[in-house]
Amino acid sequence: MSATLTVVCDKCGSTIVEGRTLAKISAGPLRQRRPTVDLCESCASSFESWLAEGNGQSDPVAGDGKPPARRGRKPREARA
Repeated sequence: MSATLTVVCDKCGSTIVEGRTLAKISAGPLRQRRPTVDLCESCASSFESWLAEGNGQSDPVAGDGKPPARRGRKPREARA
């Protein structure tokens, strides 16, 4: 008897039959808990759109690895 491998999208929970995207986490705190993330076609497309929007960075993929600078009001202790 052979076993069947079922892959589930880590974002939406749907079974991935085809079109699987496997993202490898190479840095940060998530790396310890989940070094890879499986995404279905729909969630991978959503992720690509999110990256393309820039999310506050001019080039989100080739960034310097630092989080984007915070915008808005200064911390309470820095206000004069």
